[in-house]
Amino acid sequence: DRLRTSPRVRSAALTAAVPQSAIQPGNAPVTLERGTTDAAGTLSADPNVVSDQYFETLEVPLLSGRDFTAGDGPGSTPVAIINRSMAAFWEGSDPIGQRFSVPSSIIGNAARAPAGPEAVFTVVGVAEDFRLYSVDQEIAAQFYLPLRQFPGNGTRILPKTTADPFSIVPAMEEAV
Repeated sequence: DRLRTSPRVRSAALTAAVPQSAIQPGNAPVTLERGTTDAAGTLSADPNVVSDQYFETLEVPLLSGRDFTAGDGPGSTPVAIINRSMAAFWEGSDPIGQRFSVPSSIIGNAARAPAGPEAVFTVVGVAEDFRLYSVDQEIAAQFYLPLRQFPGNGTRILPKTTADPFSIVPAMEEAV
């Protein structure tokens, strides 16, 4: 929050995966609450952990639902924002309010790993697809978990400035 209040910062977010960096998508098996699967019998999506303002900072529109909030913290219902490609898993139905699960081991390195073999999330938002990975890589189905619920996974700062990006380095150092 300290960085966000800097006069030359329009928005800032934390993430586990910086767009267009040398990273590869993950592949988490996904089960929809209603049991829908694709022809192969399973669905899969790329998991990411991000803070609120992630989509705003990257100028990725939320197509429906909401962004993460301070209320999406420890002790609250586990939530997720999905991209448009993952929303297609619900075959034309509105995914907002729907639930899906992934093996807890997928997010087991988080400080607040869910108890039990499956972690269940309620969809609160749908974001537009964007190329998180290489520009020549297909856009994968993706889901985003709130950093407040899974601290320790969002370790990279994404600032959006109104000035020369190097001018906010002192504010970034102070925030860290």
